[in-house]
Amino acid sequence: MGFRILLCFAQGLHMAAQSTPSLTSGCSENPGSVGTYTENSCESEEGSALLQQSRKSSLGRTLRLETAVPTCDINTLNSGSCVGNQICAMCDLSPAASSLPNDGQAFFPDFRLVCDGTQTCSQVSESVPFVFREPGQYMVCKGTETCKDVWRVEDVGAVCCSSTRQPGQTCLNSSFALAKSANCQNDMCCQGSEVCKDSNMTGVESLTCGGYRACSNSNVELERDLICTQDSSVVSISLALNVGGTCSNSDFHFVGNANGMHVVDCVGSDILTESVCSDSEFTFEENSTISMECGSSSVLQINDVENVALLSKRVEGACVNAIINLAPGACIDLNCTQLQDCAGLTVNLNGGECYVQGINTTNQSNIPAGCEATNETECGPVFPDPICCKDDPDCGSCCEEPSTTTTTTSTSTSTTTSTSTSTSASTSTSTSTSTSTSTTTSTSTSTKPYPYHPYRNHRRNRRQDRRERRQNRRQNRRHSREYYDYH
Repeated sequence: MGFRILLCFAQGLHMAAQSTPSLTSGCSENPGSVGTYTENSCESEEGSALLQQSRKSSLGRTLRLETAVPTCDINTLNSGSCVGNQICAMCDLSPAASSLPNDGQAFFPDFRLVCDGTQTCSQVSESVPFVFREPGQYMVCKGTETCKDVWRVEDVGAVCCSSTRQPGQTCLNSSFALAKSANCQNDMCCQGSEVCKDSNMTGVESLTCGGYRACSNSNVELERDLICTQDSSVVSISLALNVGGTCSNSDFHFVGNANGMHVVDCVGSDILTESVCSDSEFTFEENSTISMECGSSSVLQINDVENVALLSKRVEGACVNAIINLAPGACIDLNCTQLQDCAGLTVNLNGGECYVQGINTTNQSNIPAGCEATNETECGPVFPDPICCKDDPDCGSCCEEPSTTTTTTSTSTSTTTSTSTSTSASTSTSTSTSTSTSTTTSTSTSTKPYPYHPYRNHRRNRRQDRRERRQNRRQNRRHSREYYDYH
């Protein structure tokens, strides 16, 4: 009896196995190497299952992104963390609600507003700009197409925009107005392909831009330095589809600062699809001292076979067809490192001075009109200002946390009660109570250290030194002319 039961059970398992479809059905039986997964091969059942799962997952992510509905939740904005795809998107707040955070708090929980994801943080084109309720906070935009079309923020302490994608287009068609604050160094950094393109930036102390067409077609008002490089700190140049175009076709207006010094670096390599700082305009105010480098390296080592194709791209220098506008008392030391650099460059003196070094100055055609050839710095030393976000794409070093005040109150109370009773023909009782209360309040204030404040202490006013150097140069020229006239 038991044998018959086991036999029936085995037959049932065999029938169930025959009715189950094969995991390899529909797969070709073409031999292949172990671990090779193609659409029509199934050398590994486990690999085929993983491949199908990966395709479904990728398709699911694409469908979710295409079918997602942009949301702009005010509570998410107030939290300072817009993380995810199409979060804080297509916002249209009323003017009364546009000051952030608008939940009664002066600061975001982490003293910053972060937008991280894909197509995250955007406003409808007719909406009013967001205004930071306290300027001692910073803005971070990273991901793909984040803070794009449009994203307008005012009274922000510092801004960092970055993307590792090609193209990233973070902070594209955006607007940032930085405001002075004791807690922040008003720097701005744009790293990645087409990051901060077609944008407006004002109130900036120093700006650094890296990557293909980063900070191009833009209008910028800044006080101190401008650093433009063909490569980005967040994207490898070997992965870049195009190279150059950084800070091109833009208008940079340098306003006055405590010492009147400016450093402008437009740096690229010989192999560029577009010139760094090409067709851009640089305007300086009176009594400015400028050190400007337009440099492309003379030799680029290509050791990667995949990058040899870059050699077929046309060679561009730096600062091609750019325009420099000086003002009375302004002096610029212009360093054009290679013959292709500064091609077509125009310098409008307007009462200023221009000196050129680096290129073959024996050929007068290489020297912009109005500039003098020299082999040394003529305007005096100009030191670059440390940029707080240069090595920190999240701006964490640009602002200190606001001061926090802790108040401790201690209260002590003492009560004394005395009772006296006397007995005679009549009985009388008297009770007296005295209470004393003392309150002690102590207040302590703590501030998070700010690593860049010490650099501000080194910003000294060198205007008098510059005037003396200019006066000495004029006297030397006058004495030289008098000497030659006499002899």
